[in-house]
Amino acid sequence: RRELESAGPSFHVSSKAATALGLTAGFPVNLKVTAIRKRMVKPNQISNTNAPSKNNSNSAKMSANVPTSKTSEKLKKPFIQLGIFTIEKNAINTGINMRRMGITPMIKEQKLGEKKFWRVIVGPVRSQQERKTLLKTIISAGFKDAYAVTH
Repeated sequence: RRELESAGPSFHVSSKAATALGLTAGFPVNLKVTAIRKRMVKPNQISNTNAPSKNNSNSAKMSANVPTSKTSEKLKKPFIQLGIFTIEKNAINTGINMRRMGITPMIKEQKLGEKKFWRVIVGPVRSQQERKTLLKTIISAGFKDAYAVTH
């Protein structure tokens, strides 16, 4: 959220976003923000002038971005849980380690009765193969008990 009227940081993230980024909510940090706009095009809106030619070397790249039933599977468990932590700092450190590996984790604060705990999960993945590869990477990083979950 951009604050225009008040002094202080010009950009704030919600506590939920901070947790997902592995940050401590309410603690100032410098963030680099990149805005990405998704352009949706319906198949019937594509004209011949926009379509790649058969000689165009980018045609394979362009078609790879269009999900099909063969490349996109509906998985019952598209996330991988790395662990459940009773100490928030341990969950945050796990998130930091995952980011260093190029994997973006989510840290979810939850409660069971009066007891708080933090789950570290990654995903969603789009296919069984992607899940298998990601799980193998996570296990090789030392999270031997990681497993697929719904969310």
